Amino acid sequence: MSPCEKGLDAECFKSHPEWAKRVFAYRLLHTLFPGEITKRLPNSVRFPPLPPGVVIPPGAEFPPGTFFPPGFVWPPGWLPGDPLPPGAIPPPDLPSDYDGGSTPDYLDPSIFIPPPSRTPPLLTQPTLITGSFVTTSSDGLVRYNHANWNTCHDAGTGDTVSTSMKFYPDVVSVHAPPVLFLIARSFLFFDLSSLSSSFTVDSCTLVVYGNSTGDSTVCIQEGTQADPMTTADFDSFTGSIFDSIVWPPPWEPTYQEITFSLNSTGIAYIQSMLGSTAKICIRNYQYDFLDVEFPDDINAFRAYMAYRENDTELWHPTLNITYEE
Repeated sequence: MSPCEKGLDAECFKSHPEWAKRVFAYRLLHTLFPGEITKRLPNSVRFPPLPPGVVIPPGAEFPPGTFFPPGFVWPPGWLPGDPLPPGAIPPPDLPSDYDGGSTPDYLDPSIFIPPPSRTPPLLTQPTLITGSFVTTSSDGLVRYNHANWNTCHDAGTGDTVSTSMKFYPDVVSVHAPPVLFLIARSFLFFDLSSLSSSFTVDSCTLVVYGNSTGDSTVCIQEGTQADPMTTADFDSFTGSIFDSIVWPPPWEPTYQEITFSLNSTGIAYIQSMLGSTAKICIRNYQYDFLDVEFPDDINAFRAYMAYRENDTELWHPTLNITYEE
């Protein structure tokens, strides 16, 4: 029996401090270390010492770690081999694999006992898929001419719409007098019905092919155009830009690849359009988007771009979406 009926509580540590500390240390070490290591701990750590005044009769044998209370007296007539007498407490919680043999007084440093094998959790990277979506044949442009910049820029309806050309020199353009101001804006459609709205978009790029009359910055943003487009779609765009880029140098012998990398706003928009149709507006940034009157000493910035109807498939505007299912 234990001298502490309620276990290792505060009262036990107060009334039987040496016994409680030894039992607590033994249990703690046996919990932290496997039995094979515990058996190798020094006897002075594993087993409580005999209290002062306790005398062991000659020939008596008892399990290592047996506790004898202070002042314990062996009863008359007890002989070696008899059960432990009343008042002697068997050792607490010996390891289940304890073999009863002698225990060395030290832990042999030459013996390495590996810790239990632990398999770390498998960290998996998400599988990303990239899908390419070509603009539909509904793509095209809307443009407007007027002698006053503000009237031209702020107009809600254009005077020309085109959705059937292969390429055009005014897909993104601004012109200055002496005749009229002119602004042209292009609009693209991307059918994303094959992508589930449960997918997670990681990144997006818009790739087009074209060149220009001179370096100028072009931007893309969310389009709100109708399908089919009409002149009323001249101002069919909304929100901030997804990206801006300097259009290629003037009149290269062939079209060049132009890549827009959509920012977080653009990615969020594409995410919201999964399972539906995404619409993109392409327009001049430094004059049209920022609403800065085009200077008359430049005359015009005119950008060529290939549409879906172009005979060269490589040049078709393409939205590349990297996503996780």
